Amino acid sequence: MQLSQVDFSAVAFSPFVATKGVKTSQAILNGAPVEFFLDEEFHSAPFGASAFNDPQATRLTLELDITQSPVLEAINLAEQAIIKKAHASGIFECSIEDVVKSFKSSVSFSEKYTAFRLRTKLNTVGARPCRFFLHPDKTQVSYDDLNLRNSRVRPHICFKGLWKQGGQWGLQLEVLNLLVQSAADAPIPF
Repeated sequence: MQLSQVDFSAVAFSPFVATKGVKTSQAILNGAPVEFFLDEEFHSAPFGASAFNDPQATRLTLELDITQSPVLEAINLAEQAIIKKAHASGIFECSIEDVVKSFKSSVSFSEKYTAFRLRTKLNTVGARPCRFFLHPDKTQVSYDDLNLRNSRVRPHICFKGLWKQGGQWGLQLEVLNLLVQSAADAPIPF
């Protein structure tokens, strides 16, 4: 299923629970996790997957460039539906206006690069690590064998739920599987 096909107005949210300083609320759709592909396209990840100043980290941020993609509109619509549904479900004890004001979008705009980026997370080890596959033969590879900065990727994402901390809240978007196309194999853009 693609992002634009997910009915986020039908997602159910559990009450927030405290976990390591952050409160989280689990998202479920029809009794199952909310999983989707962004679209059929490959997206650049200009900074690769990183934890910025911690080279030993195993939970990494992966930002995807969605500037020229219909995913930008689809994620904006999804976030609007999630805001309304989360407020209607009663997990926030404030007005819809306050819920909207405290929301931190998963999409950020970089003026330096004039680009919109979707922020996701992935785990390289642990109970549910991200699995990496090479395009086009779908051979599974280790994270350490990849250079995501010089690749284009197609993520399989799980909307795990919501996080809330310090007066802000947002979406937990975790990459479960990543199809990787090396820069050498990427189509020429003109």
